Amino acid sequence: MKKRRVVILPDELSPQGVLFSRAHSHYLVNVLRLGIGAEIFAQCGRNEYLVRLTVLEGGRLSGSASFVGVLPDSGCVPLVLAFGCVRPGPVEEILRHGTELGVSSFVPIVTRRTTRRPDSPKRRWTAVVACACSQSGRGTIPEVEAPVTLDRFLTRDHGETCKMLLSTDRASTPMLEVLEERRPAHVTILVGPEGGLDPSEEQTAITEGFHPVMLTETVLKTETACIAAVGLVACWSRRSLGELRDPSCGLPAD
Repeated sequence: MKKRRVVILPDELSPQGVLFSRAHSHYLVNVLRLGIGAEIFAQCGRNEYLVRLTVLEGGRLSGSASFVGVLPDSGCVPLVLAFGCVRPGPVEEILRHGTELGVSSFVPIVTRRTTRRPDSPKRRWTAVVACACSQSGRGTIPEVEAPVTLDRFLTRDHGETCKMLLSTDRASTPMLEVLEERRPAHVTILVGPEGGLDPSEEQTAITEGFHPVMLTETVLKTETACIAAVGLVACWSRRSLGELRDPSCGLPAD
């Protein structure tokens, strides 16, 4: 049976148990169709609780809670994913799969070729990220920043991070080669919108220290490029930590 889990806020948890928000109560009762006596796992921060539903009153569910344990983090190095704003569907794909793979922070970017220009983070984005954490059992919920212009993103203080720009230039360095050579403790990836960055924007990014890298010989859609790049970093970082050294996994042991 599939493990059912919801991500709750700290104010839903108390020494007496869990009092689910109206939104969570609606989900549990009307979507999952759970009744009194059913059990659900609730995640608050990195802590996981087993909750037995006991009361439904005024449209809100409550239940007794017992601590299960601390959920693991993604196992990926701290990873910022900045991506050009695209259509709502692809954005949700980026957020959902990026969360599952270990992105620490998402930064929607407005560029010259951006066709969608949201003014602020959509409530839906936060819900998508929370659901992805719940589904994957990830212990930390990544941040979704407010959309920002490319110029403002490039000139911010990124700290000590390996900055990479996904490029369609076949002369660019393969992304895995950069990871293997630099072995960074923190990674920032910049992916352009549909059609990529304007040539002058790409040159500005390079001037600001972003290393142009490539994933494949083919041109990828924004959401595909984001997911592939994050997946590559996730696999590399786990391997670099020695977690995938078993020969049975198909990767060579050092």
